[in-house]
Amino acid sequence: MKSTGTKLGLILAVLAAALVAFPAAAQAQSTAAVRACHAFNVGSDSASVPGDRLDDYFATVQGGFAHEELLCGNGQTYGAVHIELKHNVDNWDVTLECMESVVANGAFRAYDGKREWRWQFRAGRYVKVVAGQNGVITAYPEWDSGSASSWAECGRA
Repeated sequence: MKSTGTKLGLILAVLAAALVAFPAAAQAQSTAAVRACHAFNVGSDSASVPGDRLDDYFATVQGGFAHEELLCGNGQTYGAVHIELKHNVDNWDVTLECMESVVANGAFRAYDGKREWRWQFRAGRYVKVVAGQNGVITAYPEWDSGSASSWAECGRA
């Protein structure tokens, strides 16, 4: 029969191995925008935002000469809740750092009442930020549409 110390050591070893084998488990989907904007009917890539919260301020995206407001949005096609869910934000500090780099360094174009910045920070690594009448509409790393690792890669660039 194994001693209590041996059993405890075995349990700790299994837990440590699980953390090494599954590091992504520590990176959970952010819910900061969902909570701040009082979103409901939250799904894996969209939610509903109350009508009186659509234009609520969430953050500012500033880079170069651009200053864009990131509002709650409708949770489905534009705004902070949309970006958080659809484009897999796990850390808003990192995501905003990336978005600010795109606005500061990206190629700018205006079309159909929208403002778009697209930045290539490494071969095959493009990130886009699109803004319009309601502030930031969307933002995402183009190579995977957004993940904890792609936002972090952009934030470190």
